Amino acid sequence: MPTFEKGLAPQEALLSTDHPAARITARGYPPAFPSSFYGRVMLNGQDAAEGTLIAVGNRGRVYAEIACFIDTDTGRPVYSIDVPADDPDTPERDGGIQGEVLQFTVGGLLADRAPAWRSGLSRECSLGADEPVLYLPLVNRASQPTIWSDASSAGLARWGAASPRW
Repeated sequence: MPTFEKGLAPQEALLSTDHPAARITARGYPPAFPSSFYGRVMLNGQDAAEGTLIAVGNRGRVYAEIACFIDTDTGRPVYSIDVPADDPDTPERDGGIQGEVLQFTVGGLLADRAPAWRSGLSRECSLGADEPVLYLPLVNRASQPTIWSDASSAGLARWGAASPRW
C-alpha cells in the first residue's frame, strides 16, 4: 500500500488534522452549472472589431468578461461566454441566480439583449450595441407664427400656427 506523509495510509492522511485536505469544508449541495451564451457581435450597426470586450453581469457587478474573436468559417466577430453561478458561501454576488436578467455590454455600451440566467443552459444570443444618440428639437425663431381661428365646426374654436391643416 502506498504511504503518504508521516508514513500514513491514504485514508489516515486525509483524516489527519494537519493535512491540507482536512481543512477543506464539504458543501451540502452540488455546485450549479454556469449559463452559457454565444453569438455574433455588432457595434454601431457594423461587425465589431476583433478583441472588442464583452462583459456580462447585473447592477454594476461583472460576472464574466471575454474578448470577441473572428469565426474562421464565417469571418464574422463572435463570442462564447460562461456566466458562473453565484457562490452562496461568499457575501458578495459573484455570479448569476436562476431567472436573473443579465446585462451585456459590448465595448462598454449596453447591448440590445438581456437574457435570463439559467443553470446549465447554453443558447445563442447575438449582441448589438449602439452609441447613444441625442436628438434635439430644431427651433426656428426667424419668423413669427401666424395665429388662426376656425369657429365653423359646431361652434368650437381651434387654434394653431400658420396653417389650419395640421
